[in-house]
Amino acid sequence: MKKKTKYLSTAQRRILKKRTTLAEETLWNELRKNSFGCTFIRQKEFIVLDAGRVRKFTVDFYCPESNLVIEADGEVHKKKIEFDRIRTTLLQEQFHVVVIRFTNNEICCHTHGVIDKIKNMCKTLILHRKDSAGNKHLDMQAY
Repeated sequence: MKKKTKYLSTAQRRILKKRTTLAEETLWNELRKNSFGCTFIRQKEFIVLDAGRVRKFTVDFYCPESNLVIEADGEVHKKKIEFDRIRTTLLQEQFHVVVIRFTNNEICCHTHGVIDKIKNMCKTLILHRKDSAGNKHLDMQAY
């Protein structure tokens, strides 16, 4: 059963990768250049426990070195604000990730500025992880 679940999850991620928006593709092309020493994973799945239920959330981009999640928000996210808020809270509480969001417009029109923000955030988070050795939670929710 585990193999089937894993297979379906992989298949779903492949579908998501094929249906990327222009903004996601633009951001991915910049992130995978790895110009600032961080590795990024596209369509990373997290399994969370929510009120006794197991839920799977797939984020747009994840950097394991900094524990940073990057979300590219398109038009559909305007209708899903509450879902996104709950999902972000669960990811922060259970995985201690920092989630930053950019609109598709920001990514497409201000790509270099978005990349600079991501680069600075990664550096800050990596330095914080080294300084605190994982003992403190960095609250950068409002970033």
